[in-house]
Amino acid sequence: MANLGAGKFVSLEQDTFNPQYGEVAWRPRLNNLLEERGELLLPIGYQEGDSPIMQITQENTMIFINSFVDELDCVAIAYEHDEDGQATWYFRDRLERDLGEGGFEKTTAFIGTWALTSMSLYPMSNVVQVYENLYGATIPDSIPEDFA
Repeated sequence: MANLGAGKFVSLEQDTFNPQYGEVAWRPRLNNLLEERGELLLPIGYQEGDSPIMQITQENTMIFINSFVDELDCVAIAYEHDEDGQATWYFRDRLERDLGEGGFEKTTAFIGTWALTSMSLYPMSNVVQVYENLYGATIPDSIPEDFA
């Protein structure tokens, strides 16, 4: 997949994510299901610069989609090799700019199986806060009728 400025998503050969919640080893259970269906699910990695590749999982990557404010749709990644410990955020407009039209949909389709996806009617408060901090703008309460 193409570069996104700060980082890039890549296909990986081997799944290293091995969640064990409720005393269940989930990876073997998933692998058995995939084998029964004759399917293959390749893991996805994320890398910033020359830092090591980190596998995308539901624990480190979130996709936020809301019903009516498309510009706040985004992907947030808690990259384990970030020195500042802050998540990297890719809002819809950045993905469209870096990857072209449909960049958000292409990215979420590529990583969506592995990431945690949150769909909501309203944008989450943390998404609004990060958006306003990144873009130095306050989101208006409404859009004028004659806005083009």
